[in-house]
Amino acid sequence: MKTARESKRTVKKARKEPQKPLCSICYEYIELKQIVPLECGHIFHPICVRRHIRAKVDARFLPIACLDTNCGEELTSSELEFFCNNRLYERLIKIQKELLILQKHIFYIQCPTQECKFMGEWNRDEDNSYIYCTDCNLEYCASCRVKFHYNTSCKDYREANDLPEPDFESIKTQIFKDLVGSDLGLQQCTNCKYIVEKNRGCDHIRCFCGYDFCYKCGGKYRHCDC
Repeated sequence: MKTARESKRTVKKARKEPQKPLCSICYEYIELKQIVPLECGHIFHPICVRRHIRAKVDARFLPIACLDTNCGEELTSSELEFFCNNRLYERLIKIQKELLILQKHIFYIQCPTQECKFMGEWNRDEDNSYIYCTDCNLEYCASCRVKFHYNTSCKDYREANDLPEPDFESIKTQIFKDLVGSDLGLQQCTNCKYIVEKNRGCDHIRCFCGYDFCYKCGGKYRHCDC
């Protein structure tokens, strides 16, 4: 049987133990070994954070903010990588890339390596046509669509290899075909080059620029072979 002095020591020891924080999402206490504060200072169950990230990824709603609706602080890239498993993080990175190219006035040039699906960004500047393929590690020229020609301008390279001047209208059409065949699941307006995504409905796409085009071929809607 414990003495009065030993009982008092036990009470004092219990009082010194830190209390487990309560997760405001699942309303369960978080084990001390599971505590991983976000940079904003809020603490949640790691599984709740992962489910939050997964829900945002499924909804394609980025950037991802803190789970506390009154906070609004964005999760950092290191936090996202920490709380995600490999599969979820790969999906997140893929969607980040897809949403990154949802902008106007940029060409997306597919890597010339056969069967490679990588598409690099290019702003039609021939003085800066270098693209590095992160999939197959090829360095290629966006304008000439060949392995990058160091110390040789695009004009000199085309003249030396008897290649025609770039036809941007043809490039625009080819880009649409590349996007259709890519793994990105995106298409491009053939009028203003805006990238669009169709997840339901018919093949009639009305772009932000007002142009109506066919999702299948990129042609003017109701005037294409489709």
